[in-house]
Amino acid sequence: TNDYEITANLGVPKEFQGKKILDQYPQLDYETEMNIQGISKYTNQIITGKINEISYTSIGESQNVKTAWTIINVTVNENLYGNIKPGENINIYTCGGYISMRDKLGDLLYAKGGKYGEGNKLSEEEIENTVYHEIINSGELPIIGQEYAFYLANGNKYMNDNSYIVIGGENGQLLKFNDKFI
Repeated sequence: TNDYEITANLGVPKEFQGKKILDQYPQLDYETEMNIQGISKYTNQIITGKINEISYTSIGESQNVKTAWTIINVTVNENLYGNIKPGENINIYTCGGYISMRDKLGDLLYAKGGKYGEGNKLSEEEIENTVYHEIINSGELPIIGQEYAFYLANGNKYMNDNSYIVIGGENGQLLKFNDKFI
């Protein structure tokens, strides 16, 4: 085997191990065609960089629902477009990942009446021990230690400084293979 046959299947994050994992396959709608020309319209940074690590978070308001995100930490090798400096460490967010039931459903867990009827019948223990794994498109993540090109946009108010969003999901991340990005 060679390095490119290693997948980015990192397994369940430590904080969720031993809990009930429910796989979900949300369908995302995009405003453009999922090719380089389409995603380039929404890109304000294009970089190449080496993948350092991958982690997971949830973003949103706690009283409402939150969404699952994967964070890809990258050391920038080259800036092809935009103002990110080579050598800089950045976080790149992409939709999907692991999220607790409490974060995903927020106050809806305790809603009653109307369309909610009697409300949920889950115990606090069941809520605490249930995690959703949101798999977007193929669910394939970048390979740690490998070099990629990323089409990016600036992050939003829930993200830290030095954070960006990959445009087009897995269509906006290209693996370097034999000196070409595929």
